[in-house]
Amino acid sequence: LSVFSKVFCSAVLRVCAPLSKMALFQPVTQVRMTNVAVIKYKSHGKRFEVACYKNKILNWRNGIEKDLDEVLQIPQVFENVSKGKYANRNDLLKVFGTADDIAVCKVILDKGEIQVSEKEREVHLESLFRDVATVLAEMCVNAQTGHPLPVSMLESALRDAHFSVRPNDPAKKQALRAFEILQQRLPNYIARAHMRLRVVCAESDRLLMRSHLLQRFNARIESEDPTPPPGETLLPVGEQQLDSEDEGADAEGRGVSRPAGATAG
Repeated sequence: LSVFSKVFCSAVLRVCAPLSKMALFQPVTQVRMTNVAVIKYKSHGKRFEVACYKNKILNWRNGIEKDLDEVLQIPQVFENVSKGKYANRNDLLKVFGTADDIAVCKVILDKGEIQVSEKEREVHLESLFRDVATVLAEMCVNAQTGHPLPVSMLESALRDAHFSVRPNDPAKKQALRAFEILQQRLPNYIARAHMRLRVVCAESDRLLMRSHLLQRFNARIESEDPTPPPGETLLPVGEQQLDSEDEGADAEGRGVSRPAGATAG
């Protein structure tokens, strides 16, 4: 070969050598799910999974979201979501008593364990902890002054008590549990806030109503007026129940309760 041919071939090899090391681009035909969270459910030695949207799981469990299609990525039950392996029908019948995917998906959504990254779990637990403290601040007061308790103080008290939130329980339910813990540790500092009610009843039922309020609801009676205001209507208490945290509580006799504002203490 001539000198020119040798130089040309050398230049071509220098240009083509890096290209030969590059991987060929292959078109991806697999459908990839995004914004996916996996809920796992284990029972009878079997594992079942469903693929959901991350931001819809808690809405479903709290009753905010009713449309299952808005929660599930695919309305199918998997043995392993990442591998795309569907659950065996015989296993579904053995564990759930049905092979209907929709019915089984609902059970897994309600009772399964959400698989999220450690960072996402920390963010969720911290947000839930603040929600619990906020609800607690709305239902509690300072037992000595009757003033509201700041959220920051309650957060500090809960951390000192080593209170840990449960990721699948609503904030209100956990706030009730937190109140019991703090009241045991700080009985002279924290108390439930009270609602002020005006109860109207017939004079013949006054003593019965008084006894019921004191014994059933541990109420604090501030004043009594034997003469009802004009225009008030007397109704049987059995037909119109008193508002309280004990749902369904009522009293014998006649009377009607009307909210008259809230009081702390």
